[in-house]
Amino acid sequence: MSQNAGTKLSFLPLEDRSNPAGLPTFVDGEVLLALNPGVQASTILNQVTANPNTLGIEYVAFDIYKVKLKANGLTQTAISAFSPIAGVRYVRQNGIYYPTATVDDTRYNEMWHLNNTGQAGYTPGKDIAAERGWEVGVGTGDTIIAVLDSGMQLDHPDLAPNLWRDPITGENGYDFGDNDADPSPDYSLANGSNEGGLSHGTHVAGTVGAVGNNGLGVTGVAQ
Repeated sequence: MSQNAGTKLSFLPLEDRSNPAGLPTFVDGEVLLALNPGVQASTILNQVTANPNTLGIEYVAFDIYKVKLKANGLTQTAISAFSPIAGVRYVRQNGIYYPTATVDDTRYNEMWHLNNTGQAGYTPGKDIAAERGWEVGVGTGDTIIAVLDSGMQLDHPDLAPNLWRDPITGENGYDFGDNDADPSPDYSLANGSNEGGLSHGTHVAGTVGAVGNNGLGVTGVAQ
C-alpha cells in the first residue's frame, strides 16, 4: 500500500553553545601549509622536509598539506620558518572545530547518521555532519516535503507540530492504496498489527522533520 503524508518543516532557532572553556583550539605539533596554484610542489616540500623540526608531511586537499612536527610547542617556529618559502600561500595552525549547534532531544545520542561519535560500534565521523549544517542555518519553515511511504502516525508527539496541513481542506496527505485522505498507517484487525510493519513511513518522516530541540525523542535533519 502506498501512502503519502506531507511534513511541513517548522524551523526553530537553536541555542548557541560555545566551545567549552579549557578545550584546545588547535593541534599542537602540526601546521597546515598551503601552496600557490601552479607551483612545483616537490621543490617546496623538499625544503619543508629538510627542516630539522619536520617529522612528516601528509597531503590534505586542494594544495594543502599537513606538516607534523617532531615535538609540541614548535607551531609558531614552523610557521615562521615555512611562511617565507617561495610558492607558499600560507602556513597556519591546524585548528580544532567544535560544533556549537546541537539539540537536546533525549535520543539524539543514538542518531549516528547525524552525529557519529562511534556509538553502537559505528565509525566516528561517518555521518552527514548535521551540526555543521545547522550552524549555517535551519531554514524558514517554508519548505514542504512529501514522504511517499507506508503512512505516518499523524498524532506522534515528535511529528505533529511539524505536520503539513492543506490550507483549504485541513488534510495531511493522501492514501493512494485506499484512495482516501487519511495517510495514517492501516492496521490489521486480524492480527492486531499494522500491515507489513508499516511504521517505516513514520520513521522516515522523523528522519526528515521530527521536531528538534524539544527535549523529546529524536530530531529531524530539518527539525
